[in-house]
Amino acid sequence: QFSGNVSLIEGVDFKFIRSCCDAIILSLTGSTFGWAWSANVPTIFLELESFPIMPNVKDLFDRALFRFDTSKKYWDKQLIDLLSIPDDEFNYLWENKSDSRDELSNYIFGPKGNSGKRAADYIYKSVIENGLLLK
Repeated sequence: QFSGNVSLIEGVDFKFIRSCCDAIILSLTGSTFGWAWSANVPTIFLELESFPIMPNVKDLFDRALFRFDTSKKYWDKQLIDLLSIPDDEFNYLWENKSDSRDELSNYIFGPKGNSGKRAADYIYKSVIENGLLLK
């Protein structure tokens, strides 16, 4: 049962509704994570024991997002506590994570700029300059 200001939306491709979210809660790092990221709204990541993130990025997730390890005792109470704070305080906490989000974005998606040109340059260098031929 959800309160009046929470909606669970299923069966719709997230890319079509991401612009209407005030905050996003997700539990996987697949394509939905990319769509959630592009919404540029507070993101809460529920790390599932069955789908853990890589240990070397947990600290970065903690600094960039609101991450909850669902294998830990009382994670649900901590989530409710976070969601219960006033909006201005919630947004302040989110904004304080901005620099770390830039770092996480670089780690996951690569540097900003022309990704197509970077990919083409990489392929050119690998195939032409390094003498690798595709057969």
